[in-house]
Amino acid sequence: MQTFFVGLDIGGTSGRLILEDTSGQSLGTYTSPGCTLNVSGYEESRLRYRELVLHALAAAGLEPAGCRGICVAASGIDTPEQAEQCRKIFLEMGFADESLRIVNDCEVFLVGRTQPAAILVAGTGSIAMARGSRGDIVRKGGWGQLLSDEGSAFHIGLQVLRAIGDHMDGRLSCPILYDLVSAQQSFPDTVALNTFAMEHICDKPAIAGLARLADQAAAEGDAIAAHILLKSADDLYAILRDALQALPIRDLENVQVLLWGSVLVHCAPVAARVRQRLRADFSLRAEYPAGSALEESLRVARSSADRS
Repeated sequence: MQTFFVGLDIGGTSGRLILEDTSGQSLGTYTSPGCTLNVSGYEESRLRYRELVLHALAAAGLEPAGCRGICVAASGIDTPEQAEQCRKIFLEMGFADESLRIVNDCEVFLVGRTQPAAILVAGTGSIAMARGSRGDIVRKGGWGQLLSDEGSAFHIGLQVLRAIGDHMDGRLSCPILYDLVSAQQSFPDTVALNTFAMEHICDKPAIAGLARLADQAAAEGDAIAAHILLKSADDLYAILRDALQALPIRDLENVQVLLWGSVLVHCAPVAARVRQRLRADFSLRAEYPAGSALEESLRVARSSADRS
């Protein structure tokens, strides 16, 4: 039986999986629609996880029993109970308990680090975590789109819908943003716009998908879109600031700050604003991780196997 490692990065919009044999040879990468345990619930998450994992293993001709190490880095792993729910899903698929490592998809970047580090992630949702020199991790934000997720793609998309509504209502003017949204989704009146928002308030990817239009409109000179991005950047920075301030002062001198997620990677104005405020308040610079969340999960899978 062939032995292998598995890394998973499962967010609200998409799920990604990578396979590698024990000699370091890639056995393929796979994608699927995403989910989050805290929003999608157990049954839908179970279905999504199984679709991704079992399809990938079948395509590669592998069996769960051959897995030496697997790291599941997933959005929505917010409590020990949710971690156990996730573990149950993978045990049911046939993975050995000792091979499993379950972490939040933000935490995966901090696992195994020896120096103080902090990471701000802004994708479909948002969250910040910081790890002190003693290894304890603090978390700020990331409690779902109704309570937090400030500055995330969902949050930006929601502000886009509100701006479009105000534009249609004659309360402000954002013609560039309005035209971009209308080209993608036609809203004949504010009633239709409100219906769309209400029907999709728990469909994070549908609303998060509008975030890129704010970036495009801002680049084309739409002042309202630019304001949305600026405010979102400040909201994101506040999460990161609070995580950093939870660290001991001695750790702040050597802390490594990382930025990740589609908003911070692909939306230059947001990332630039976060970096600017970080330098002004802490004299710290932020960088992108050397590897993606998927690559980090594979690293953790390997290292967990080495320690077992």
